[in-house]
Amino acid sequence: MAIIVAFIAIRLLPTVRNIEVVIDTKESQITKEQIVSLSGIKLGDKLYQDLRSTIAQRIEENPYIKSAEIKRNLSGKVTIKILLRKPAYMINYAGQYIYIDKEGYILEVNSVCLESPIILGFSTDFSALSIGNTKIRLNQKDLEKLDMVNQILSNFKSNNVENTVNSIDVSDKKDFVLRLDGEGKEVHLGDGSDINTRVLYMKKILESEAGHTGIIYINGNLDEGYVYFKEQ
Repeated sequence: MAIIVAFIAIRLLPTVRNIEVVIDTKESQITKEQIVSLSGIKLGDKLYQDLRSTIAQRIEENPYIKSAEIKRNLSGKVTIKILLRKPAYMINYAGQYIYIDKEGYILEVNSVCLESPIILGFSTDFSALSIGNTKIRLNQKDLEKLDMVNQILSNFKSNNVENTVNSIDVSDKKDFVLRLDGEGKEVHLGDGSDINTRVLYMKKILESEAGHTGIIYINGNLDEGYVYFKEQ
């Protein structure tokens, strides 16, 4: 009896008549057509319940896609909801740029330089890098450094200095070094501890030394007043 009921349910399952793709941002690096292609869903198919997770996994093989959710209604409309990863930083590699998001996932290798900070000094081995259908992530040491970079730039944003950062050198986790080319300055920010106070010091120096090129040192003990600007 159960087999008969299941057979009837399958026969009554509506075929796919319409496919809608909903992406969480207008600035998408992947098209709706590409997402449909990744899904493998075609008009006229019967979309069974147990296939939805498989289809979602197939779509999520693309590095730019953080998550995919598949829904189907009784009229035959299939909705694919997509949450995207967004390029946040770049890494110079072999004359090109590796795009990564804030979680350290490698999204693609491209010759185009984005308006995003370049991160220097990561230890992840990119020699065997092959962007395909497998998500690749920075190693654990670099992820810890990236977490601090995120904290630093989040603080920069709250203090309206985010867009001034061109590159961040994380080679020494005890001293993150930032390049502010538009200001003509390099900033030694220390290990990121007490970051709000350090950024406020930096902002004051940027204002007082506007038009002067040089190095801002905020990497010492703040209680000892180790904050100064060295003009070059």
